[in-house]
This record gives sequence, C-alpha cells and structure tokens, in this order.
Amino acid sequence: MTENSHDETRDAEDNERIDALTAIPSSVRKVTEDNLALDFAADNVGWLRHAGQWNRWMFWNDTHWEVDYAVRSCGRCREFLRGVYDETTDGYYQHLCVETDFTRFKTADEKRAERRRLRNKAEMQCKAILNLRTVQNVTNMSRSDERIRSDVAQWDGDPWLLNTPDGTVDLRTGVMKAA
Repeated sequence: MTENSHDETRDAEDNERIDALTAIPSSVRKVTEDNLALDFAADNVGWLRHAGQWNRWMFWNDTHWEVDYAVRSCGRCREFLRGVYDETTDGYYQHLCVETDFTRFKTADEKRAERRRLRNKAEMQCKAILNLRTVQNVTNMSRSDERIRSDVAQWDGDPWLLNTPDGTVDLRTGVMKAA
C-alpha cells in the first residue's frame, strides 16, 4: 500500500466518521470530538492528569498518583464513550420515531419491524462514537484541557517530602502523614 493510498483510506474513514456524527439532527446531536473531550475531562478531574513533558497519563489510585501504565485513561474513555453512545442512540431513535408516521402500518408486527429498523438505523449512525479513532482523538484532545493538564513541577513540589504507600514522610522531621 502506498503512502497516498493510505492517506486516501484514512481521509475516507474520517469523512465516514464525520458524516455519521453530522447525520444526527442538531436537536439530538452536540456530539463532536471536541465536546466529547471536554466532557471526558470534566468527568475525570481528580482521577486522571496528563503530564505533557513526560507524555504520560497519571492515575489517582485512591491514595496517590501513579503513572498510568495500565492504560486506565483509555479504558475510562471507552467507558465514557459507551455512555455517550447509549444516550445519543436513544435520542436519535426517539427522534426517528417522532418523525415516522406509524399510522401507515396496518399491523402491530409491521410497527414492531419499523421500530427495529429505526433502532438499527440509529445504532449504525452513532457507531462512530465507539471506534478506535474517536477514543484516541478524545483522549488526545483532553490532554490539553486545563482541568487535566499538568506540569512536571507539580509532581515534585517539595523535594523534602517522600511519598510511600503508607503516606508522606517529611525528610526534615521524619514525621509521616497518613495517606
């Protein structure tokens, strides 16, 4: 595969993803990767930080911050996007149902079949929310959010404090503060 054909494939995938997101009516939508990144950052204040100089995600494990080697940031983003997918799919499905004239169907089976078709249409339109590129873009965009972004200097503000699993030791006095 040549570099140009790879770029064309990537452009086609981007266009498909954008088309899927913009096909949802604006009354339901408000789903952009930028808005998703802002919401993801808001949901993770206090749980995730990104240290730009280290290019590392940091994760709060209930006692201290640790480097996110387990890729929890990606897992939390996927969980967040699944919730957005469910909400958006349900909203779009409801929109489609409101727009559909069900009186033209004569039997309950025909109405059920149409509802299934509309549910499938809503799911297909919203599936771009769950794709890998969206997860990557949302996590990448949220790194710059001021609520998540951190500076390396924040992580070692006092060189006389030593973090341990049991708490913080003040090296000047030897006193430990519980975690």
